[in-house]
Amino acid sequence: MSKFLAKRSVLGAITLFLITGFILSGQTWYQVTIRPDDSAVVLRNFDGYSAYPWISPLLLVALAAFSLASLMKAKARGIVFAMGSLFSVVLLSLTTIALATQDLRNVQTLLEDATGIAASHGLETFEISVGPAAQISLVSFTLMALSFSLAVIAQAKWLKSQTLQSTKKVSGRATDSISLWDQQR
Repeated sequence: MSKFLAKRSVLGAITLFLITGFILSGQTWYQVTIRPDDSAVVLRNFDGYSAYPWISPLLLVALAAFSLASLMKAKARGIVFAMGSLFSVVLLSLTTIALATQDLRNVQTLLEDATGIAASHGLETFEISVGPAAQISLVSFTLMALSFSLAVIAQAKWLKSQTLQSTKKVSGRATDSISLWDQQR
């Protein structure tokens, strides 16, 4: 369990899920199709960034929290990881609700343009399908939130291991003349 909570493992997991979130949010999440004669014709594809404008800023805040926490000393690092966890949970919640309701308000004009073309050809019905990148993004956002939460818990142990290592280095014998002179004073 201690290797699982190691600094490298937790930070690597957060990095992996952040990169996955950024990449998958740029993939096709929604596909609008019509069926004129039993064959599907794609009118328009929407990615996560265009469908939901909050994804990019929340991912960037999580990236900033990760970057800042990676560079900080131990005491403030827990607070920054907690902020990253909070924003990851907000990202997961908003995206889950939006995907469950197929909320396409942000691309309504593009959707009207695409379906207006179909309506001009006598087709009134269209289908909106959710792509696999959307579901995989939800999994990635969930794992990212869990990784940030795990980092909040695990970072306290990182402090203890660093403190033990630094005390071991100090207690070593002096080998150079200046250190020997300092010890004799």
